[in-house]
Amino acid sequence: MAEVTYTINGEEFQADRDANLLGELRKHGFEVPSLCYHESLSPYGACRLCLVEVKKGKKQKLTTSCNYPVRDGIEVFLDTDKVARNRKMVLELLLAQAPEAPKQLRALAEKYEVEGGRLTENEGE
Repeated sequence: MAEVTYTINGEEFQADRDANLLGELRKHGFEVPSLCYHESLSPYGACRLCLVEVKKGKKQKLTTSCNYPVRDGIEVFLDTDKVARNRKMVLELLLAQAPEAPKQLRALAEKYEVEGGRLTENEGE
């Protein structure tokens, strides 16, 4: 398989083309939250917590890293305001759906300073 060069937060790395971006990020010690990703399963981006910004050429977009393939020349940004804002919203949505959230979800909510409240279940329905 062809090896490609890409950057994470300005630092250059090499990987096999089409390698899983989340796996590569974790391999290099970057902390990226996720709930639905497991190495033994096909990634499908359900929880949306592994969001990163990827710049390819002149285009930059928010994407889930668990199902994004590594490509030559991409630039990956982990801690932009846009990433943090969107992860926070995803956590708010997850907490609204699961008020008795599991320990892992509560820990992520605490890290991103999410207390719920803004999005709650309608009690009259």
